[in-house]
Amino acid sequence: MTLKTKRVINYEIKSRRITKYNNSRQLSAIRELEHRHFDFLVGVLLNDDFSVLRACVVPHEEIKRVATYREHTNSWVVHLKDDLWESPGVKDVTLAFKQAAESY
Repeated sequence: MTLKTKRVINYEIKSRRITKYNNSRQLSAIRELEHRHFDFLVGVLLNDDFSVLRACVVPHEEIKRVATYREHTNSWVVHLKDDLWESPGVKDVTLAFKQAAESY
């Protein structure tokens, strides 16, 4: 008998709240990006009132392409800029996140 096993898909989830005092879209640091501890990064931008502004699912390879290494923190930094939603393999999940948030 042969058992088929499914590959586990790992997600890293990060969000950033945009306010009138701080409009930065920089996510918290990603450590050991080269070890590929996630397959996809889920990035969520929140409005000042914590409602969903935008959300996306980004493949690891695309994160590697857009991330910037910061030696002083030994970490990688990603900004959720609008053009990221147009990048290869990135899925816009804004509507699904908004609908999920509204159902509570």
